[in-house]
Amino acid sequence: MITWNMLYLSNGNLKESIHRLQLEDCTSDILVRIHTSIHKKEEAVELAKFVKSLIPNAKIFGTSTSAVIYRGRTLYDHCVISITKMERGSQIQTAILETYDENDFPIAPALLAQRVSHTIPTDRTSILLTFVTRMYRDVYFFINECNEIFPQVKMIGGLANMPESSLEVFEQSGFIFNEEQYSEKAMILASIQGKRLHSIASYATGVESFGSDISINKTDGDCIIELNHHPAPQYFYESVGSMLKDDLELSNLFPYVYTHAEGIPIFVRYSCNNGIERLCANHNVLEGSSVRRAFIYDKKIEIDNRKLFRDIENFEYCETIFSYSCSARASLYPNTIKWELSPYEDTNICGCITEGEILHSDGKNIFANCAFVLCAVGERPKRQSLNSYPFRYTDTLFKDNERLLKYLMTAEIEYHLHDNIIPHSDSIEGIVRLYESKLMYEELDQISNMSSLMRDIQLRGCDRICMIHIAEISLIKTVFGEEAVFLARQRFIRDCLDSAKAHNYFIYEINTWTIGIGAPSYMETLQDFECNMKKLQNIIPRTEMDNLTLIPYLCLIDGCTIENIMDIYNVAISEMQVQKIHFAIYKTNMKMLDENAYREKYKMIKLLNSVIQNDDVIPFYQGIHDNKKGIISHYEALMRIRDKDGKIYLPYQFLDIAREFGDLYEKISGIMICKVFERFKDLDGIRVSMNLGIRDIKNETFIQVIYDFLSFAKHPENFIFEILEDEDIHDYDSMYDFVSRIHELGGKVSLDDFGSGYSNLLHIINLNLDYIKIDGSIVRRCVTDKKCEHLISIISNWKQETGNAVCIVAEFVENMEIQELLMKYGIDYSQGYLFSKPAPELMS
Repeated sequence: MITWNMLYLSNGNLKESIHRLQLEDCTSDILVRIHTSIHKKEEAVELAKFVKSLIPNAKIFGTSTSAVIYRGRTLYDHCVISITKMERGSQIQTAILETYDENDFPIAPALLAQRVSHTIPTDRTSILLTFVTRMYRDVYFFINECNEIFPQVKMIGGLANMPESSLEVFEQSGFIFNEEQYSEKAMILASIQGKRLHSIASYATGVESFGSDISINKTDGDCIIELNHHPAPQYFYESVGSMLKDDLELSNLFPYVYTHAEGIPIFVRYSCNNGIERLCANHNVLEGSSVRRAFIYDKKIEIDNRKLFRDIENFEYCETIFSYSCSARASLYPNTIKWELSPYEDTNICGCITEGEILHSDGKNIFANCAFVLCAVGERPKRQSLNSYPFRYTDTLFKDNERLLKYLMTAEIEYHLHDNIIPHSDSIEGIVRLYESKLMYEELDQISNMSSLMRDIQLRGCDRICMIHIAEISLIKTVFGEEAVFLARQRFIRDCLDSAKAHNYFIYEINTWTIGIGAPSYMETLQDFECNMKKLQNIIPRTEMDNLTLIPYLCLIDGCTIENIMDIYNVAISEMQVQKIHFAIYKTNMKMLDENAYREKYKMIKLLNSVIQNDDVIPFYQGIHDNKKGIISHYEALMRIRDKDGKIYLPYQFLDIAREFGDLYEKISGIMICKVFERFKDLDGIRVSMNLGIRDIKNETFIQVIYDFLSFAKHPENFIFEILEDEDIHDYDSMYDFVSRIHELGGKVSLDDFGSGYSNLLHIINLNLDYIKIDGSIVRRCVTDKKCEHLISIISNWKQETGNAVCIVAEFVENMEIQELLMKYGIDYSQGYLFSKPAPELMS
């Protein structure tokens, strides 16, 4: 099984991409999934026809969506095309089945499930991709009937939605399509069959149930009329507060769960038609079933995703990963959806946002809401490149609690809650207290967390906070080991707890290695608070075991608010670490930090995002002079970016910031290299070089783009990849593998900036280079500094004496004096303003 994923740009681009895959004459079954948020119904069918014309053996499975999932990211206003070629005898069968009869009535779930089993060979099916539209409200019962008829089949999919779909536009329906038709009242199926096929399905919601069972006594389709023999809306809002009645999104923070599926949330919304109040779900609800109250919060989201990650990581046949996530999740928990996709950025994960999910759990298929669903499939053993790094940094998940926290703070005031009251668990007071206990404490250390800090700033006037941060933990782990670090952390927590307790301060766990200690400013003077924190600063570093010493940074913020505390802290701790300041006081009415520098930095980040969105990465080309032939023989591609006013920015203005935010760097680098490939792919006899750092070479997705291009390039010998010598190179295995692979594919390799700070002759000896480029700082001073001239002489003599075929290039050749000296030493190529300035077009 081989899967290729690509974003749709144009028919021409798609045709070229598919042509490279050489699938025109493929006899194996091929599944093509198309998820689009940019095509209208008729346009989607035309796209499917076009794909079918390029891949005659394709089985098309198309859905509309509000956003696509591609390389571990959600992308709005895009269309993704995923092509999976089956091997080892596995087969694909697709079908579209109507969900409404000829009289425009919904088909009974049992009958529809039977039609599926008659259409698809369910006895041989391992995975059944299933998409329905919102028009069919019996999807919950339909899935249950499928469990009865073909329980061995894993079903994965959901409800197709539309780009305009949101929690406000609740009734908006999506559509499904193939190369023959589209429909808003049908379902599309793709059966994946094979004796050697292996699969696993898992999901995460972050939902936790509580309280007693609640009976659903009366329903009307998708509306709940009575709960526990009380009017459903009244019963619901008595538990969570009438403030939620007119706020649909806030109501969704308080879902129900069915008692037989407690990990799956059910969202309800208030409705009043003809004076009849009711609660509505997004599927028809069964009378006589029972539910429990529930809520979704960050720590449970993390727990669920750790299990999901382990399931996929331990699966031995992970050749393809399907992914579906809910639009409600994207709307209510935007940081969560980014975070939980990020471990899969370097995999071939592909899918879309849905209005509800069909998932497989504990041997049963379930219709769900607000779930993140993964399904891994494979015919041969394969492990994908998963990244566990995001699980170390879960701070962003906290931001998704903000709405719930604000509601809890408001509820404390509205319902006059006090700490010494122990309310009944089913009352609104009990629910508020339960939510607070889950959201506001770290279970491992039993310390209040960031949520609690925000509440205390808001309600208790805790406006003076000292943030205590321990840095360089990764280095400490490397030297002393996990166990020693664990014991050191326990000691660190104990020191902070003892200090807080001694002075009656509040204490908060911001993250694993950051503790906040705070008090209202009216409790004591700033001078006394500062004095006590400096005492703690002297206690923490004491050495007790293996010479392990923790060096803390203490940032005291005076006059903080819930709006400014984290912004101030993040800027302050960054500045303190750069300047090696271990204790600093920041008063919110002071200007302590270089705010202009930070403002400019984030202005550039905004520009980089705009550049990526508007495709404004611009390759400039500088000609390189052949000193033997006396002509411009090839070019170096140099990255520039352009703002909306047409202003061009040089790399020194944006590249370091892009590297700091790795996602931005990867995106602009990817755009750059693809544009250079496109410009030179059909040119004969004209070479081009492109800069790569060790970071690029270790990015599997990025170098795979290079390998794929060279595999099909007409003239691979015209493409030179310059390895930056100003980046410290430790991983010689990766470097050697890259150079060897480029040579296998016919490309060339150059060592850039040779002679700069990290130069190592082992690079030249071991890497079998085609070119060496002398660093410009040496070339620029070679006529005025004898040491620089001697370096050029040594490099030239080394080439002559060893008979090495490597070509030597000198950059920053700005005048004839430099050029004459280079000619004297037999330097092969010269690059600089003397011959060519960088420009967006090639020289005539």
